[in-house]
Amino acid sequence: MIKNYLIKKQILKIKGINLSFKKSGKGSPLILVHTHHPYAKYFLSHLPKNKNYQVLTVDIPGYYSEKQKKAVETIDQFVNLLAKLFDHLDFQKVDLLGECLGSVVVLKFAAKYPQKVKKIVVVSFPWRVFDVKIKKTLCPILNFLKNNKIAGKLGKFIIRFNLWRGITNFLGGYQGIWDIFKQETLLIGKHNFDERVFFGIILDLLKTNPRQLLEKNKSKTLFVCGEKDRITKKNEIIKFCQKAKNASYALIPKANHALLSKNTKEFNKIVTKFLLS
Repeated sequence: MIKNYLIKKQILKIKGINLSFKKSGKGSPLILVHTHHPYAKYFLSHLPKNKNYQVLTVDIPGYYSEKQKKAVETIDQFVNLLAKLFDHLDFQKVDLLGECLGSVVVLKFAAKYPQKVKKIVVVSFPWRVFDVKIKKTLCPILNFLKNNKIAGKLGKFIIRFNLWRGITNFLGGYQGIWDIFKQETLLIGKHNFDERVFFGIILDLLKTNPRQLLEKNKSKTLFVCGEKDRITKKNEIIKFCQKAKNASYALIPKANHALLSKNTKEFNKIVTKFLLS
């Protein structure tokens, strides 16, 4: 195990946007997208000695991070910022790990910049949110919240107090009311977020065609799913992996959508084996 590691927050200014990221360790770059920063430290401590990784976590500017004058309102905008960050850090090729929203980010990055990617780990891919009925219901609401300042502020207030996240309990995202409160409300309470960015990113996420996104990816990819996660359509992912030469999957028993925090050791073992294979 790696005993000595450091997480240092850094900021790179790109076209008026402050891109915040944290680094841990040395070696081959592994980028974690949309995961909690302390998780990078924990993940690094479980990597084998013979293959050290330089682990980075990157914030979507304004999405649970510092508010900025210039908003990032689409996933593609963030993908382009990532590419510039990697060039700045002189990363020729990287391994990417994305969770939930982050899984869409890394897949879009791999589709646009395949020459910069070695392997991808897709965690809790939120396939169910792309259903037509969900899109028809949520897209008009999100568009209104994004473009109306008063409504956006009200929406932000509701989210900070976590009233809308109770539905994730039914979807297998969390285990009980206290888990929802602990995982989301307490975390969000410590971070500011820009409602333009938040609603813009979620709106852009819902417009994604999951099958087209997966088919565009040519990098070697591992899908990690929780057995009890209803947000991820496990059968669809398994079918895709059986047909795709570059894709495989791992199903964690009894795990839900929040498998990173609930099944971390097992998850780290699976991912490490994939990255080192």
